[in-house]
Amino acid sequence: RVTIETLEGAREPTSESPVAVPAFTLLQRTVREVFPDALTSPFLVLGGTDSRHFQIVSDNVYRFTPIEGDPSVLKRIHGTDERISVDNYERAVRFFARLMQNGAS
Repeated sequence: RVTIETLEGAREPTSESPVAVPAFTLLQRTVREVFPDALTSPFLVLGGTDSRHFQIVSDNVYRFTPIEGDPSVLKRIHGTDERISVDNYERAVRFFARLMQNGAS
């Protein structure tokens, strides 16, 4: 009594990114430096991201945003009045600057 059909444009999910590799270790190290109380762990990202376009370049594609999210922040992501605080923005810039420094050393 139930019919299932593939919709046009449906695609396979992106591949899982490995965690036992230097790239993930670099990410963990940088998170520890900028967000000392945070844990870094694999997580299932729901929804489509542009990361699928980068899989041809690397197996190490991590869907990551260095912002601290409480319910009010998470509610605004892709919603009405989407924004992050100035403090979150500053930490995100500091994170990516540190990630580039760590990756270059």
